[in-house]
Amino acid sequence: MARAQAEPPAVRADVDAVVSADLSRLHGHARLTVRAPAGSALEHVDVWAFPERLATPPHAMDEVDEPRLFPVGFQPAAMDLGGAVDGQGRALRIERIETTLYRIHLVEPVAAGEVAVVVLTFETRIPRRFGPFGRDAGQLTLDGGFFPRPPPLDAAGFHPDLPPDALDFHLSLGWAGRRDALSVVNGRLTELTAGGEPQPVGEGRARRVSLLLYTRHQISRLVTDHGRVMLVHRRKRRGTRGPDDLFDLGVIDVHAQTLATVGATLGFLARHGVAVPDMTVCAEAPLRRALARTAPGMILVSDRAFDVTPYEPIRKFHRLPLVRATAALVVEDIVAPQAEPGRADQAVDLVAVDLTERWERAMYGGQEGARELLAKGSLLAEVDDALTAPQIPFESAFFRGPDDTDRFRDSIELFSHRRPVGHLWREKLVDRLGAEAAGALAADVARGVPLPEALSRHGDGVDMAWLEAWDEGTPDRNYAIDEVTRGEDDEGPFVDVQIRVDGPVQPPEQVAVRVEGRRRAPAQASVVVDQATVTARVRSTATRPRVVLDPKRRLAESDLGRPVDPRADNLTHPRWRVLLDGFGLSLNSASGRADVIVSGFVRREADIDHTFLLSVFDLERRTGVAVDWLRSLGPKVVPNRRRLAIGVGTSISWLKPRRGDGSGLGLRLRFTLGELTFRSRTDPRAGVARLLAIGPTLATRDGTSDIGFAGSALLGRLIPIGGRHTLAGAFRADILLGEISSSETLGIGGPGGVRALATFARTGEMRLAGSLEWRHRYTRDVSISALHLAFVHGIDGVLFVDGALLGQTPNRTFQSEAFSVGIGYGLRFHYVVAGLTPMVFSIDAAVPLLVAGQRPRGVPPVTVGAAVGQSF
Repeated sequence: MARAQAEPPAVRADVDAVVSADLSRLHGHARLTVRAPAGSALEHVDVWAFPERLATPPHAMDEVDEPRLFPVGFQPAAMDLGGAVDGQGRALRIERIETTLYRIHLVEPVAAGEVAVVVLTFETRIPRRFGPFGRDAGQLTLDGGFFPRPPPLDAAGFHPDLPPDALDFHLSLGWAGRRDALSVVNGRLTELTAGGEPQPVGEGRARRVSLLLYTRHQISRLVTDHGRVMLVHRRKRRGTRGPDDLFDLGVIDVHAQTLATVGATLGFLARHGVAVPDMTVCAEAPLRRALARTAPGMILVSDRAFDVTPYEPIRKFHRLPLVRATAALVVEDIVAPQAEPGRADQAVDLVAVDLTERWERAMYGGQEGARELLAKGSLLAEVDDALTAPQIPFESAFFRGPDDTDRFRDSIELFSHRRPVGHLWREKLVDRLGAEAAGALAADVARGVPLPEALSRHGDGVDMAWLEAWDEGTPDRNYAIDEVTRGEDDEGPFVDVQIRVDGPVQPPEQVAVRVEGRRRAPAQASVVVDQATVTARVRSTATRPRVVLDPKRRLAESDLGRPVDPRADNLTHPRWRVLLDGFGLSLNSASGRADVIVSGFVRREADIDHTFLLSVFDLERRTGVAVDWLRSLGPKVVPNRRRLAIGVGTSISWLKPRRGDGSGLGLRLRFTLGELTFRSRTDPRAGVARLLAIGPTLATRDGTSDIGFAGSALLGRLIPIGGRHTLAGAFRADILLGEISSSETLGIGGPGGVRALATFARTGEMRLAGSLEWRHRYTRDVSISALHLAFVHGIDGVLFVDGALLGQTPNRTFQSEAFSVGIGYGLRFHYVVAGLTPMVFSIDAAVPLLVAGQRPRGVPPVTVGAAVGQSF
């Protein structure tokens, strides 16, 4: 049942603590006053040690996630309990029950309604970590859980498997640094004197105590007709250079965007009858997997918010999480007191999501997701990757699936239970009841109506038991089209679609089915899937229907561990797609020649097994086209790529005349076998790359034909060393046998060879090349705008050594004059294009140490090369 708002919490926490000068430790005492529940005596007090949840790397973290979690590699958090005494100073025994749970045994039981006092000495070790619990760049972010506190308590005892319950608290904080700092505790700002004694920084009633500490800070403000907004931030405001500057391509005032968005949201809520506070506090924090989150009394805003191209259809995806957090903060005092125990966060989020969607419709005239926006540029392979296998920051903000619960669950409000956030509840209510009824239900809850009562008014048979069936999140299941049949009855033509469910069928889910026909308007219906096979009837006159399950992607389908796209069986006639993969242009300053390569591929929608690679090239020695078919095999590495691939391909080219030879025709046939286990497209840190390609070649020129054989092999390996370093190595072997055209000979320099030499500084028919790189991170904490088109977020360095043996025959290849080696250093700039597509720009400078077995005379020449992507 809902609890009265005035009912006092069972726990009070009075905490005195000191933060170390380097922000790595917080130590002090927590005095816990715990009231025994009615009808039950209290023999012990359980306390959470939340930091122990962060003592090991997050489960299933990979090289894509790691840079967004840890600036310098994994560091553990910890909480040590130094001892416990009761109110009379008597020592108490501490027992560790679970990783994050301790039990404090009382000297004697406390009767029902009486209070027990436990004083704990504790030290919390704080890792360098992005997100709601950690430190970085002179800022401490502890959104709850930094001192020992009891789980929810009732007559049945403590409940460590529930979300945190309300508690009364008083926090005094000292700061051991050498300069003054600013603390923000549940929206209250306090100046901390350097080296001073603990002073009061926060008190009140909340489900958690959120502490931020800034060693350097600024404050920006906005005054609106509906209240004031204050933003505390570490980074300086980005402004124009002077009062006469009208437009500056290098400036995005991200803090102004934050203030304006919160201010606009407050006005929207006020106009819809929601009481808004006089002051709304926002605090910038180094969040990397969320753009904004609600904390007690304030909003935490990512320091990467609005680092996107200022094209409003893109920038809106940064606004919406901030609107959602603002709405949740405003309605929390209305909704949370009426929620059932452990359900407050879900009820508040349900209302906040509904208000956010209403705000989006009011501001933008409707709803358009990232899929609809990116579909306009889906000809580009990078855009297709962003749609099918996104590796973008703040992915859930752009691709709003039905359940956006943080999968790492590394926050105090999520770590102890499996209940998802309220977004999932709201989306399933929309599916079941429709948007209008779900909106009316959310509006009632926003006015203080308890959720069960609102369900009885608008639920049409949906009750709390149905909602609670989603407490485990979205189930691990896959939907598939089993059979499609056409028919006709008294009402006219129809299409029956038999839907199969692989995996659990509970809780039942509303599934939309769309039927498309040539030159006919699409028809759609929906059906509740509550058993292994269900038939949906769609009224359509299509003679050759194309059926799509879940056209708006409202289901969170799983591949059930199979190496396929889970949506591959949601389509009856997948469309073929032509994608542009790359465009290359290089200029040889010595010859004045420009080399151009355009590459792409063709594949069917939701098909990751079959791909046709296409490329058109105009090079210094030949012009032509190449086509390859690849068949993917093995497990999935990323959603749109499997580990292994076999292929067959051909290329045909016009051989350009050179050195007295006329033009000719070249033909090559190749068979390939490859393996790639890198997950990150821009910053791989572990895995292997293997490739073998073999096949015959034919060249016809001046009436003569040359027949030969070409073979290539590649082996690459990445080994992470600590959190900031990677050892990368690659070995390549290429061989040409038989009568080979001069247009096919191998070069020694450039990418894949010795980067200190030009590509065709020397040529041969057998090449062995190797590269060794030491890749090391400088920073993952920069934010540099490149004309608002791309935003640099990280910089790496690379020290590399390249070596190669190149000769005309095997014997000559292994002689000393065939050996060349170079050394160099490069930078890697990690950036996000328009805020949507992660990329890396490489620039290398190298000098030769040996050229054809000889040391260069005089000062070695420096070769500079630039490319998009890593070297391998």
